[in-house]
Amino acid sequence: MELKILSWNINFIHNNWVNRLNNINKILENEIDSCDIIALQEETLPFSDALVNIHKFLENTNIKHFDCDFVKKSKQGGILVFGIVLQEVAYSRKFHNHILAALRAGEFAFKPAMSAAQVIAHLQTGKTVIRKVTIAEGLSNLEIADTLAKTPGLIGLLEPMPTEGHLLPETYHFSYGDSRAGLVKRMRQAMTRLLTEAWPNRGGDLPLKTAAEALVLASIVEKETGVASERRRVAGVFINRLRIGMRLQSDPTVIFGITKGRDPLGRSITRSDLRTETAYNTYVIKGLPPGPITNPGRAAILAVLNPADTKELYFVATGSGGHAFARNLREHNRNVAQWRKIERARKKAN
Repeated sequence: MELKILSWNINFIHNNWVNRLNNINKILENEIDSCDIIALQEETLPFSDALVNIHKFLENTNIKHFDCDFVKKSKQGGILVFGIVLQEVAYSRKFHNHILAALRAGEFAFKPAMSAAQVIAHLQTGKTVIRKVTIAEGLSNLEIADTLAKTPGLIGLLEPMPTEGHLLPETYHFSYGDSRAGLVKRMRQAMTRLLTEAWPNRGGDLPLKTAAEALVLASIVEKETGVASERRRVAGVFINRLRIGMRLQSDPTVIFGITKGRDPLGRSITRSDLRTETAYNTYVIKGLPPGPITNPGRAAILAVLNPADTKELYFVATGSGGHAFARNLREHNRNVAQWRKIERARKKAN
């Protein structure tokens, strides 16, 4: 098992030192049970009410502290301060200050049986722990915000989120103490970069005028199928419909028009829902809705920009996770009848 250490070089001479104290307070509160050593280097620190609050926090959480230079969790859950890491080193205040001055802020992983000198060297020159969070394709902005709020190691509140569909789902790496707002900014930049790079390489004769329109259609494809091998085919169906001026008739757009991505619909779509006029209901409106209905992944975007070459205009669920495709309404009705038969059998079995 590796030893986890959090370390800060705390210099509060600048204007936002009170905010830094508050952030450290929150980090301590969240991570006190998951770290073996916490190093707080107090450098030219004014002894203020805010600093007293941190010392009170340490006291209230059963942490014994002096200058809070080194803090180590004991087996009993209490904290022993200073001397744990340096116990094998001839100690003097001058040497102590020299060592602390070279400590790097961050989260570190330590292998078992490391000597005190090796621990200090790792704090001075070693790499910090790199964490990661995976944002799944097809999550709404609210779902992404909830994921980030529950991700350990990120700090700070989220600023107002960008409009729906502009965050690229991927696995993102970060260091302990990175901000949630900063990660959202990276996600938005990644989406912008992908669209900028992919749009010039789109297939010919697409009924899409801009990369923004491609993003809208990609969000619909993302919600329609989770089967990777179907994405380009589903995209091809919608492209064919746009070419001939046929309504997209996509159920996920109906749902988004009702919920605005805030909550799951929680029920089946009704005939009344299909007739309800919203800006997103593609059973009612012609062409694309005014914006994305979710955050599409890279594969869905590329599928829209290079759809399958097909004459198909319809698809319906098969009941096994995929879809049955059709070129005309008669074929489609036959597929729908088969789907309804499967649905009745399932209801009867339950």
